[in-house]
Amino acid sequence: MFMPVEPAYIEVMRSQRELFNYGYQKNVVLVSHTTLMPILRTVANLWMIEHGNREAQEISSRAGDIYNTVCLLGERLFALGASISTTANKYNDALKTVQGKQGLVGKVSRFQSLSQRANRDFPSALAPIDPEVDRVELPESALSPPDGEED
Repeated sequence: MFMPVEPAYIEVMRSQRELFNYGYQKNVVLVSHTTLMPILRTVANLWMIEHGNREAQEISSRAGDIYNTVCLLGERLFALGASISTTANKYNDALKTVQGKQGLVGKVSRFQSLSQRANRDFPSALAPIDPEVDRVELPESALSPPDGEED
């Protein structure tokens, strides 16, 4: 509440000391010419701090969501890698069954000389797949939050 007459403001504050506290409890601050600008600057600073705090909370929340998404991606890549490794091993096992003299191709190769209908050649470029590829290893510090920070 702005009191435009400074001497009246001073007299009220001198004679009614509890008036300021009473007004403050009711969310009313008594101000005069000399106290108006400092009070307004204080309020503006408090609003800026509050705004900054809200933005920091929003950033923290979004950072947590991004971190969780990165972890989910890592889990899915791990599962995909395990599936690819399993598939490569199954392919290599099937290839062993087909190749060599004891393999299926070796056992049926005589059919080519016995039948005129056997006119196709088995592909010679079949090669085993190496399921052991370079793995991405993250240092333990990359997976844990910095000191003092928890979810």
